[in-house]
Amino acid sequence: MDKKYLWTWSAWIGIMTFAYVFIYALLPAFATNVLWMTFVALPIFFGGGALVKEIPHYFFSAVAGVLWGWLMLQTAGFLTQAGVNAALSLAFAVGFGTFLAIGIHMIPLGNTMLGKVTIVFGSAAMCFSTGGQNLVTVIGTLLGGIILGSIFTVGGDLLQKYVFNKES
Repeated sequence: MDKKYLWTWSAWIGIMTFAYVFIYALLPAFATNVLWMTFVALPIFFGGGALVKEIPHYFFSAVAGVLWGWLMLQTAGFLTQAGVNAALSLAFAVGFGTFLAIGIHMIPLGNTMLGKVTIVFGSAAMCFSTGGQNLVTVIGTLLGGIILGSIFTVGGDLLQKYVFNKES
């Protein structure tokens, strides 16, 4: 790709990131210290091709991932309360939960709005990082990362088409 285009697109990405972080910092969600999750969801979205039309797929898969993460944490807690060693409880809950989550989202749900396995897995990890707390904020922040990624993509496409006169 043309270096001038890449520098221009980098400027677009920087400006949009500035705007996103500024707005996010004004929201009550900022106090939960999960802004960083934006920048986990964003590369997962980019790694999947960053197709704007797939935003709903990524969003619903992210919600499913957060719920899987919460379920794994609850299972580990239940097993520990039942007297199972904490390390074994966690290993079992996460191992078996991962098997179920990934298998279900790859096979029967693979061609549905719940079939973006990478964000299912990443979102479960985001749930772990909060200990299963603030789930609505986690989901909203992950959605913010997906939307920010789509803004980067659309901006890059518009730059190529109208500024650099190239089709993306």
